[in-house]
Amino acid sequence: MAKLRFTPNDKTSTELQFYYVDSQRDWNQRSFYLKTVNKQKMLTDSIPPYTTIKEPDYVIGGGIFQTLHLLEKNYLRIAVMGSKKTTPTQTNPKGTTQNTDIRTYNATITDEHTFGKLALEGGIKFMQNYYKKYAPGSASIYITNQWQPMTTSFNLGTSYKFSSLLTANLLVNDGVVKAPLNTIDRNIAGKDTSYVVLKDENRLNIDLGVVSSIKNLGDIALTAFFINRKNAYEYTGNLYYDNLGIQREYLNNLDLRSYGIELGWKSPLYFGILSSNINATYMKTLNVTSGANTVYENLPQTIINGSLNAGKYGFTLGVFGKYVSKYTASTFITPATPTTKVYIGDYTNFDLSLGYAIPNTPISVYGRVINIGDVKFCTVSPVFPDYGRQFFVGARAKF
Repeated sequence: MAKLRFTPNDKTSTELQFYYVDSQRDWNQRSFYLKTVNKQKMLTDSIPPYTTIKEPDYVIGGGIFQTLHLLEKNYLRIAVMGSKKTTPTQTNPKGTTQNTDIRTYNATITDEHTFGKLALEGGIKFMQNYYKKYAPGSASIYITNQWQPMTTSFNLGTSYKFSSLLTANLLVNDGVVKAPLNTIDRNIAGKDTSYVVLKDENRLNIDLGVVSSIKNLGDIALTAFFINRKNAYEYTGNLYYDNLGIQREYLNNLDLRSYGIELGWKSPLYFGILSSNINATYMKTLNVTSGANTVYENLPQTIINGSLNAGKYGFTLGVFGKYVSKYTASTFITPATPTTKVYIGDYTNFDLSLGYAIPNTPISVYGRVINIGDVKFCTVSPVFPDYGRQFFVGARAKF
């Protein structure tokens, strides 16, 4: 990753960013199966690997970020970003792949103004994908040179500083998430006899919280949030072919409401060496489609992240932990019965990083171990478990 910042005066600042990620990985393709234990259907561990797969996964991108301070106590920020992602769309047992090429473009405009203890901020964000070459579920017939629907969101935020120890924040975000092109909502009992075009999603998010800074304890933030997703869509796992012969998946529209609370803590620096932070979220999501309130189990209720960091004599050491509660999945799964539930998540894993800044140079080197315990877990589907233990090494330079 490279950054270049130009600040000709205190009124304007321009930053350019460029990054490239090469994530080609070799992994053992695995599967899962259901078996009966004491007359009950149980999800077993993955079967032994039967082949090694090479997956090229490249991302290249960058952006320009402009900050303007033309008025007193006012900051206008404009950002334009783009990226290109090349990744496999299908892998067969022989280890060959068919690549896809997706371009993503983002533009954001925000303005922040301070009136004494009160600060106001508003903004708008645009995001759009361009499918240069993409095969949704098929490695033989591609969508090519096609713009996808643009997603637009608006946000308005305010904060009030009661004292040097306490600040209250309110953030409202509203936007429309366009349905993927040529998608069909299937709400049919029995045979496919009728089709309905999928509706666009209207998403409203409200955050209300307080932040307190306490000496020798650090910064503590407590936030309550509400998310209303009208016409959200989910994949059904049922495939079909459109009139171009491209394999697609039926989607369903549904209405979801989420309520939750988030707690964050960031410590001060202890003994000039140690620091820590914790972020915990509890969320309950209800499916309110057609007026029926039922618990929506396709999202985890609890997520906890934390880290412990130490630095001395140019060395930095970090230990990172994460817990995700269980939730259900249906992607790439053929259930034994219509009521069979397959659970994923429900894991705890740890990462470790070590870095060293070479004295009298702008260069630092680092290494990282992801998933130290080689914990086997899934976040999308048991058919495609997440990677186990991974090792990374690299170097950074600042000029």
